[in-house]
Amino acid sequence: MTASDILREAPTAPCAPWPRHVLTPAAWADLVAALRAEPSLHLLAMWADTQQVYTLFHDSVGGRQFITGGVMVGYNDIKPKLFCEPNGINGIDTAINGY
Repeated sequence: MTASDILREAPTAPCAPWPRHVLTPAAWADLVAALRAEPSLHLLAMWADTQQVYTLFHDSVGGRQFITGGVMVGYNDIKPKLFCEPNGINGIDTAINGY
């Protein structure tokens, strides 16, 4: 299953401007593991409140935006993987700024 499949198959909650894909802790782990195989899916932002972690992804091939939300178990283990993947925040920064 691709990272985009995981996002598309997650239940959605109303949210503007795009619906929020609600991820379970297991889905977060699967998403992180699947990101490397899908370089067209880019992590643009990640933020949190006291209840959930949220992300914004952009699919550069399909032109689609995905907003996620959910409880992320093992956040300290998952966050570096999200940021250091070639299509993660650091990879995007390298592609844009050359460092």
